[in-house]
Amino acid sequence: MSGLLGGFWIDSLLDSKFQMNWLGWQIGGFQLIFLVSFVGRFTAALWVLPIQERGARSLGWMLRALKRLRRLRNRR
Repeated sequence: MSGLLGGFWIDSLLDSKFQMNWLGWQIGGFQLIFLVSFVGRFTAALWVLPIQERGARSLGWMLRALKRLRRLRNRR
């Protein structure tokens, strides 16, 4: 779905000959799409992090389990 929406968006940006100046940089339609995509991908984990499933283990529990596993492997 995001690919289709991005395609429609880039089409409208190119039709309108979009240009923008930001901090001394000239930004066109393609650059804007790439910038929005980069920000979305870079912050994706922050959007998903607060979601917790019922009965799921916490991040702290998983890290402690990995430490225990590492200790067990080192004993062998």
